[in-house]
Amino acid sequence: MKLLIKLRELCDFLTQAGYLRCRRRYLDDFGLDGTLTSADIDCRRCHMALLLRRYHRRHLLRTKYYWVSFLYLAWMWYDRDTSSHSGRPVQTARTAGMYNCLREYFPVKLVKTADLDPAQKHVFGYHPHGVMCVGTIKFMLEATNIGKLFPGIRFTVLTLKLLHYLPFYREYISAMGYCDVSKESISYLFRKKGIAVVILIGGAKEALDANPKETCVVLKERKGLVKVAVKLGAHLCPVYTFGENDILRLALHNKPGSRVRKFRRLFQKVIGYAPIVVVGRGIFNYTFGFIPYRVPIISVEACRLLSSTLCFMI
Repeated sequence: MKLLIKLRELCDFLTQAGYLRCRRRYLDDFGLDGTLTSADIDCRRCHMALLLRRYHRRHLLRTKYYWVSFLYLAWMWYDRDTSSHSGRPVQTARTAGMYNCLREYFPVKLVKTADLDPAQKHVFGYHPHGVMCVGTIKFMLEATNIGKLFPGIRFTVLTLKLLHYLPFYREYISAMGYCDVSKESISYLFRKKGIAVVILIGGAKEALDANPKETCVVLKERKGLVKVAVKLGAHLCPVYTFGENDILRLALHNKPGSRVRKFRRLFQKVIGYAPIVVVGRGIFNYTFGFIPYRVPIISVEACRLLSSTLCFMI
């Protein structure tokens, strides 16, 4: 019993001492008198609440650069439809020399099996989604010689609309030429000839099965791509990438029917994407880290199929 009383007294003393130090620091910040009395200790909660409120109001809400945030929010609102109207591609961003290192790291390759007619419109159905969709960069970077493989064709990768709401990151993917995946976006892009859009058909649902040495393709309920292609008179080109699922591995048990899978599916339905935890290699080791493994990523572009023909095949 005496021990409990001593512990309680010690806790009260540490609490009061910590409060006094914090209050002195905040008073010094505000340039106020640091004289303290016993009454301050008795009403420490009220004082701390008032000081914290005043501290936040002075240092957070009254910063002299607050107008930068408001300007950027206004810009995001004004620019909200750009992702559905061909984006804002910048050729310099797609030809930067640093992407040569990215190409050689895995490396990334594209196997061409047929020529594409620049006078037609093309829809590339990409599988598998994987964790990072690294294989799609070969369609957006000149470092992969995509312009020489398919002369006269301008590729655009369609991504989740949610990514175009992330501050600053949206500016980067817009400069790279990414657009959101929607009927409005595809229809706007196909107003011109020689356009090829790349769509990751499996989406976030397919990413949940991105296990090394395994491949699960989500296609049965994803026929909207075919309907859009038939309506717009575009050619369908299936693309399959080897090694996409091998660059990272899922850290948690994610088998169908598990609690982790159910939570991720629910999160995906509500938010739009599936949260996953991945493990890769480290800088100086190959057993643990978050850097992707160096695995060759080879995409094979199959011969083009008429959209009407593939519609009956599926």
